[in-house]
Amino acid sequence: MKTFEQFYTEWYDYTVGILQYKFEYKHNEVAQDLAQDVMIKVHSAMERGMYDGANDKGWLGFVINNTFLDEVRRWGRSREFNMIVTEDGEYYDIKDTHAPVEDVIIKEEWLEELESCIHMLNDDFIEVVMMVMLGDMTHKEYAEAKGCSINTSLGRARYSVKALKEMMVNQ
Repeated sequence: MKTFEQFYTEWYDYTVGILQYKFEYKHNEVAQDLAQDVMIKVHSAMERGMYDGANDKGWLGFVINNTFLDEVRRWGRSREFNMIVTEDGEYYDIKDTHAPVEDVIIKEEWLEELESCIHMLNDDFIEVVMMVMLGDMTHKEYAEAKGCSINTSLGRARYSVKALKEMMVNQ
C-alpha cells in the first residue's frame, strides 16, 4: 500500500486539474486551496485505515467531488458567490460576465418562485428556513433561541425542504 507521500506525489496535480476544470479555470486559487483540503482528507482517511489502495482514481474522485460540492454549498450560504447550476451540470458565478444571460434570468425567476413558496409555509418552518438555512444560525443556536431541541430544528428544516420541493415542482 502507498504512503501518503507517494499518493500526494502521484495524485496532487491530477486533483488540482480536476478542481480547476470544475471551476472552469476561473477560480484557480480556490482550486489550489481545495486540492490541499482534499489531500488533508486523504491523509486523515489513510491514518484512520479507510484507504485500502484498491482504486486510487475512483476513491480520489469521490473525495474531490464531495469537497467541491461542500465548497459550492458554502459559497451559497456565505453569499460570497452566487452560483448557478445549469441542467448540464455547469457552474457559473452569477457575477461572472461569461454566465449565459438566460441562466441568470432563470435563476432570478426561480428565486422569486422560491421566495413565494417560503411564505406559504407554516410560521415555524419559515423561521427555520430564514434563520438557519438562509441565515447564519446553526441548528443549535436556533434551538436555544426558540426553546426547542436540536432535533426539532432539524425536523423543521427537513420538512421545510421537502415541502418547498413539492411546491416548486407543482408550480
